[in-house]
Amino acid sequence: MSEQITEEIENNEHVFKLFVDGKMMCGARTLSYSLLLNITTTKGEERKGYSKKPLRHIEELAKENGVKQMKTDNIDSCSSEAVCFFKNMGYRLEPIKL
Repeated sequence: MSEQITEEIENNEHVFKLFVDGKMMCGARTLSYSLLLNITTTKGEERKGYSKKPLRHIEELAKENGVKQMKTDNIDSCSSEAVCFFKNMGYRLEPIKL
């Protein structure tokens, strides 16, 4: 099985794609590696661990670029799957402040 993560810049966003055997399995977008705009897995490929690889790749790039904290404002807090994913990846979720 061959895996490849690509990175492109689109509209000032870093766009990452994970390909496995030539098929795109996951995509993610960041702003300056410090704000995760989104991360999605190809429909039908969920829960197979594909989102972990690009996220870890982005974390490494963030460290290399001096980023000390990565944030996101795009987690569906009603999605137990999304919340569990980020918690399992070591992220701390904070309550929404009004």
